[in-house]
Amino acid sequence: MKKLLTALLLLLTQAHSHAESGALVREHFTSAVIVREPVDVLERISPELTRVYFFTELEGLSGKTVTHQWRYHDKVLYEKSFAVGGPRWRVWTTMAVPPDMKGVWQVKTLDESGKPLPYRPAR
Repeated sequence: MKKLLTALLLLLTQAHSHAESGALVREHFTSAVIVREPVDVLERISPELTRVYFFTELEGLSGKTVTHQWRYHDKVLYEKSFAVGGPRWRVWTTMAVPPDMKGVWQVKTLDESGKPLPYRPAR
């Protein structure tokens, strides 16, 4: 019985530790966000689109601060930090995209120490 309880305690501790680490479960560019959900997933940005959103869903990061870091040609153009207010949290930032800034855009989602958050898609 003691071995069983020890094994159960170990499993619970590991599961709790994994949940506390937190992660990204969804992230992508979109043309708009309505009722806290992206309306589409953008693979490419058309020239007509002048504003782009980056949507992120987080789990297990309640009480932490997370940052969206917008990059263009590997140069940081904009950073927005936000407090995560619950166990499942959806957030988005937006950027006006000037017509002369065509090319590769990237958004990194960073933890409080400036490291990229792990990506674990929802099951």
